[in-house]
Amino acid sequence: MISAPSNSSCSTEVEHQFEALINSIPQMAWMARPDGSVYWYNQKWYDYTGKTVEEMMGWGWQSILEPETVPEIVTAWTQTVATGSSWERILKIKGKDGQFRWFLARGVPLRDESGRITRWVGTSTDIDEPIRLKRQITETLDGMSDSFFAIDKNWKITQVNAILLERAHVTRDQIMGRDFRDVFLSAPEAKKSKFWTEYHRLMQDRVPVNFEEYYAPLDIWTAVRAYPTSDGGMTVFAPVITERKRAEIAMRAAKEEAERANALKSAFLANMSHEIRTPLGAMIGFAHLLR
Repeated sequence: MISAPSNSSCSTEVEHQFEALINSIPQMAWMARPDGSVYWYNQKWYDYTGKTVEEMMGWGWQSILEPETVPEIVTAWTQTVATGSSWERILKIKGKDGQFRWFLARGVPLRDESGRITRWVGTSTDIDEPIRLKRQITETLDGMSDSFFAIDKNWKITQVNAILLERAHVTRDQIMGRDFRDVFLSAPEAKKSKFWTEYHRLMQDRVPVNFEEYYAPLDIWTAVRAYPTSDGGMTVFAPVITERKRAEIAMRAAKEEAERANALKSAFLANMSHEIRTPLGAMIGFAHLLR
C-alpha cells in the first residue's frame, strides 16, 4: 500500500476501513493529495489498466489516456484542484488489452473542519457500452430520409437526426437541450397549427398522434407520426410529403375548375335552350293564327 501524505491518517484503522470501502465499489477509484497528485487506486483500477503501483503514482495516469487529450485534461484537472470545485469529465482510458473505453470520471475534495482540502476522492465509471449504443442509434437515425427528433418531459430536445438539422439549417450544438417549442414553434401562428395542438395533446394525454400539416418556416408539408416515451417525453418521425400534397392540391384545384366549367356550360346551354325556345314558340303561335 502506498501511504498518503505525512499529515494523513492512512495507518489508522479508520483509514483502512475507508480504503476497504472504496475497494468494494464496482467502479475504478482513486485518492489524491490536496495538490492533485494521486497516491492510491483501488484494485479494480489495476485490474483494468494492467499497470503497476509505481507507474500510476502522482501524475502517472496520463500514460493511459488518449495522447491527444492529455494536455486538455491535465489543464482541466489542474484548474479544478486550484479552485477546489468538483471534477467531472467523460474521457477514454486504455485497458491492459490496449483498447480504449469510455469512462465518466468524477472527483470531489474532502475538507477538514476549517474548510481546508485534505484529499481528493474520485471514481471512473465504465460507460463505454451506453456511449457506443448511443452512437449507433445516432448513425442509424442520421441514415434516415425522414426527419426525426425526441424530447423529454420538459420539452427539451434530446435527439435529432442529420436530415432535420440540414432542413432547418441548424447544428446539434445549437438546439440540443433547448425547448423544442422555442426552436421550431416560436412564431405566433405556430400556436394555431396542428404541430402545437397535437404535440401538446400527446404530452398531456400520453397517446400517439398522426397528422399532416404545412410547416411555413421551411415551406414544407410533413406527415407526422409521434409517440409518447416512458420518460414522459415523445419521439417524432416526420417525412416530407410536399410533392404529394402539392400534387393533391393541384388535382383538387383542377377538379374544382372542371366542375366550375361544367356548371358554366350547363348554365349556358340552359340559357341558349330558353332563348331558342322563346322565339320558336312565338312563331308557332303566329302560324296558328294564320290558319
